[in-house]
Amino acid sequence: MPNPLLANALVDLFRHGGPIMWPIGVVTFAAIAIIFERCWWWLTHAKNRKPQDLERVLMSLESGDLGHAQKLSANSSDPVLRVVHAGLSHRHASLQGALQAAAGIEIRQAGRFLTAMDTIITLAPLLGLLGTVTGIMGSFSAWAVQSWPWKK
Repeated sequence: MPNPLLANALVDLFRHGGPIMWPIGVVTFAAIAIIFERCWWWLTHAKNRKPQDLERVLMSLESGDLGHAQKLSANSSDPVLRVVHAGLSHRHASLQGALQAAAGIEIRQAGRFLTAMDTIITLAPLLGLLGTVTGIMGSFSAWAVQSWPWKK
């Protein structure tokens, strides 16, 4: 059961943080969501790796049986085997080009949300600094109003 005092303390801390806490909260939530999505994606891909199938495909290629290697690599969930299959399927046109195109697709999927994380990494410290500056300005403003001689 969650501690209600801790939840209230976090809400109070958020409220006392000022208006800059809202963008900081949004950026934090976005970063956490991206981190969880990327972890899930990598774990799923690690589970889909099939080193035994890759070894069989490579053995078929070494023995010169390209058709069998192509059949073994077809419809695979392993990203390495998908790249190999693209190369084998287009070996007459441009083996190197097919391998590069297939590898580019896999790399693009692996690097999804990198620009968003780069933006968050840049934005988060700036928002923290902005919150610090606005907090200091508020403190000096409150102190100045209380310390004026004619206000006493």
